[in-house]
Amino acid sequence: MNPFDLIDKLDQKRLNDQKNKNKFGRVSFLEWKDQIQAALDKGYTAKDIWKELKNSDQLKISYVTFSVYVKEYIGSKKEETKRDSIRKTKKRQDTENADQSGETIDKKKDLHHDVEAAKRWI
Repeated sequence: MNPFDLIDKLDQKRLNDQKNKNKFGRVSFLEWKDQIQAALDKGYTAKDIWKELKNSDQLKISYVTFSVYVKEYIGSKKEETKRDSIRKTKKRQDTENADQSGETIDKKKDLHHDVEAAKRWI
C-alpha cells in the first residue's frame, strides 16, 4: 500500500464519520423538535432544555449546534422581539428626524431674521 493511499483512506473515513455524526445529531434533534418547542413556549430556556437532553443522553450535540437547530427548525421569539424592537426604534428615529427637520427650519428662520436685523444696524 502506498503511503498516500493510507492518508486518502483516513481522510475519507474522517469525512464520512463527520457527515454521519452531523446527520445523526440533526435526526436526534428533529425527533425531539415538538417537545423542545413546547418547552420553549412554556418559558424554559434553550440552554436548560439542551442540558436536560444532553445529561439524559437523548442528544449528543453541542449547545452551539443545538441553538443553530432551534433557530433553523423552530425559530426564535427573541428574533421576533428584536425585529419588533428595530421597527419601533426606526419609527422613533423617523419621528425624531421629522421633529428635528422642523426645528432646523425654525432655527434657520430665526438665524435669517437675526442676520437681517444685524444688517439694519450696520
